[in-house]
Amino acid sequence: MRRFGLFAVSAWLVLARASLAAGQEADVPKLTQALGGAAAPAAADDLARLGPRAKAAVPALVKALASKDVELRWKSARALGAVGPAAESATAALVARLADPEATVRTQSAAALGKIGVKNDTLVTALVKSVADEEPHVRRAAIAALQRLKPGPKVLIPILTGVINDSQPDVAMAAMASLAEMGEAAVPGLVEAIKDPKARHWAAVVLSEIGPKAEAAVPALSQLLADKEPEVRMQALIALGQIGPGAKNAVPPIVAALKDEEPAVRYGAAFALGKMRAADAAAALEKLSTANDPTLKLVVTWALARIHPDDSTAVRQAMEAIAEGIRSDDAQLSRTAARALAEIDGSSESLAPAVQAALDEMDPTVLEHLMEALAIVGPKAVHVLTAAMKDGKTRDAAIRALGHIGPDAKGATADLTLALADKDPKVVSDAALALGAIGPDAAKAVAALAQLLAKPDPGTRYAAVLALGRIGPAAKNAVPALEKQVAAKEPMVAVASVWAVRRIDPANRTLAKSAVPVLTKFLTAGDDVLHVQAAAALGDLGPAATSAVPGLKKLLDDHNEAVRRAATDALAKIQPAQKK
Repeated sequence: MRRFGLFAVSAWLVLARASLAAGQEADVPKLTQALGGAAAPAAADDLARLGPRAKAAVPALVKALASKDVELRWKSARALGAVGPAAESATAALVARLADPEATVRTQSAAALGKIGVKNDTLVTALVKSVADEEPHVRRAAIAALQRLKPGPKVLIPILTGVINDSQPDVAMAAMASLAEMGEAAVPGLVEAIKDPKARHWAAVVLSEIGPKAEAAVPALSQLLADKEPEVRMQALIALGQIGPGAKNAVPPIVAALKDEEPAVRYGAAFALGKMRAADAAAALEKLSTANDPTLKLVVTWALARIHPDDSTAVRQAMEAIAEGIRSDDAQLSRTAARALAEIDGSSESLAPAVQAALDEMDPTVLEHLMEALAIVGPKAVHVLTAAMKDGKTRDAAIRALGHIGPDAKGATADLTLALADKDPKVVSDAALALGAIGPDAAKAVAALAQLLAKPDPGTRYAAVLALGRIGPAAKNAVPALEKQVAAKEPMVAVASVWAVRRIDPANRTLAKSAVPVLTKFLTAGDDVLHVQAAAALGDLGPAATSAVPGLKKLLDDHNEAVRRAATDALAKIQPAQKK
């Protein structure tokens, strides 16, 4: 979530029908009239794209909600949602559509009600009924709408706790995410949900996400440790562990769970005791530290190291177990070890064996977890990672891990700068991106990064441009070299260079003169991704990109929704008056 993404455009660009209009307010009467003809669904599409500027079409869209044409009904509902609060007069008609025989119409109507934002008892009651709709996507839309309207915990929590046992995982997940966001306010409702055998597992999942603020649920979770279902017992243990020291009253039954017949439950018990740093459970854990089960041994030694962070022997044994687990052929054990690495105390020296094992791990099913773990370990891992950069076998993984750590890896700036001179373009690009992730604290690398802009490899130059932009104002000396890259033959390098100069020198008055013609050309060259990025860059230049307005207006008729949206946003920035 926090990695390089400024110039990444999702691969799922959705192709839509061709637009009928240029997308300005002047087209609204024409589109409104078209709602009564054969091209009505396409007109509703165009009105949706205009958003709040289509408010004059609200009465006609409300009328279209009653059409016999299913496509027109759902597209009209979507358009009303896009208009937003200005479509308040459509609320009653949309509530009526929540009972439409077509699920797509019900879905779009629920979504529109959330976006319009009117909140009254009738509307909330109707959406609550939709939470029990037979179609999962209708239920999701109703939940999302209720989240937007925020009717209050007393109304929302019972609804969501009733939904978390939904047979559709995505619906249950949406409800659980909503409850977790509510934090402590959701706990009483979740405690009630624990009483329902069908909902208690998911209630425990949400309580584990809430963490320490769920302390009031400890008694109820403790009772679940006697549940007949192993999955419920395990999830209750995880929740108690996430609550932490506030769950200390549950230590006795958790210790008893170390002897559970189900391995997963034993793992959960050891995890919980470690998270809680339960010193009075140390003796029971030590009896299991030589277990034949490698996963149990790993979690137990980790828990003991958590309980006794100043015991060098305990920490060393945990690190050895983690390193062994990471190198395991068992992917699940390897992932567990990676998570353990992320939550253990120790010096950079004690971390070394486990970090080295992580760098040696190349299994793609595990690598992501390892990178996340190293990012959490943060500064403590930097010394080990910079040392690993000197070994050809682990150099690449070490550089990527430093990039995951981000600003906390500033101590590696000098080593990463040296890597910019490597003969392997991939190593150079990864090092540049890692320096960019460090940000302003990597200012000492600016000169070396600027030199990369003269390299023939476009990937190297692109990475250098991104890095300089992320370093920001401290990279001002690189602006002349970046401005030259605006004319690069590689479109991605050119567009990224415009962004970088804007990040480094927002007041730059010479950039637009060279950038606007290039970016305007990219509005019609290349693919949809380039069109989106060029439009976004022009919008970022603001009124200085006025000459690009005709080209941007042509994109309002593009077949691709993302391109149309980018052009609309750019025009609003270049000609602010059009936002009214």
